[in-house]
Amino acid sequence: MNSDGIALEVAEAMQAMKIIYLSAGDSVVVNGEIVRQLSISETEDIVKKRRLPLAVGAYSKLDHAARACRLGVPRVHLLDGLLDEALPE
Repeated sequence: MNSDGIALEVAEAMQAMKIIYLSAGDSVVVNGEIVRQLSISETEDIVKKRRLPLAVGAYSKLDHAARACRLGVPRVHLLDGLLDEALPE
């Protein structure tokens, strides 16, 4: 089990309102732009088709993010720790 899966299990057990995944350079980029928001179905489609040139870690986080939402976690954030970005509310 990887850390993304552990975070999912803990969040589900705690009935968490949010999961924040922090990575080192695993941003989701489409057409040169960082994707800021995806629906569950869009996320599942990206993971299923694997057409984007993403790192393996990004696919793992996307997969676990979609699963978390399907299990009742209302919000999941994927943040790139190498970028200067503010935590979303």
